[in-house]
Amino acid sequence: HPIAPPSIPYALDADGSGSADEVARQNPCRIIALCPVTESTGSVTAQVSVYCPVQKQSGSLICCEYVTLKGTDAELATVSGFIQSLLIGDLPKFLWWKGIPDLQHELFRKLAPAANLVIVDSSTFDDAITALTNIHSLHQQGINVSDLNWRRLAVWQELTAEAFDPPSRR
Repeated sequence: HPIAPPSIPYALDADGSGSADEVARQNPCRIIALCPVTESTGSVTAQVSVYCPVQKQSGSLICCEYVTLKGTDAELATVSGFIQSLLIGDLPKFLWWKGIPDLQHELFRKLAPAANLVIVDSSTFDDAITALTNIHSLHQQGINVSDLNWRRLAVWQELTAEAFDPPSRR
């Protein structure tokens, strides 16, 4: 994984696009990808595309719109109102923040409350104390947070718990 420069609190990568494709295969959705860049082009650039995979079982289409916005951290923050206007009212909204949730980051402060769920990946955190403190603050604000790393460990959590079961339940 590329490491983000200190001035940008989230990752400068496109990892996870496969996860987005999997969501798009199963649910109608609009995916808004914010791609920070280090060098300014003067404004935020946008690319819009539609993905409609044919469902093999039913032959029907489930379509997903992809909106990719590229710009510097400051440029993306200036269009946060525009980003919020792209959200579809009846669809669930997920914010996948690829870094430690930064409660002081303007874009994060504006997008997190609008999301039904903020997704993080604790396997990438280099400062666990700050990350856990910020996640706790989000919970106190009523913002739901899910950790991809915690989900990856679910099988191990279950196996560990089973070790404490009586022999008759194993």
